[in-house]
Amino acid sequence: PDNVFLEIINGTRHANIHFRSDSFVVFDDAFGVSDIHIEVCPTELVEDISKLNGSHLPMIEGTTCESFP
Repeated sequence: PDNVFLEIINGTRHANIHFRSDSFVVFDDAFGVSDIHIEVCPTELVEDISKLNGSHLPMIEGTTCESFP
């Protein structure tokens, strides 16, 4: 099935990207309900929250407002 977020992360779908790192991509929500509505997506595909484990802690702990310029 199509995965819009994965397509944006892989660069095969256009998005207004504000920040990209090895861990995250930050971009405008195409259908945002406010003037500023962004998506923060990990670059690593995690099927669902039940699949998270200890190896994902650095990714989760690195998700703070200070992580992004």
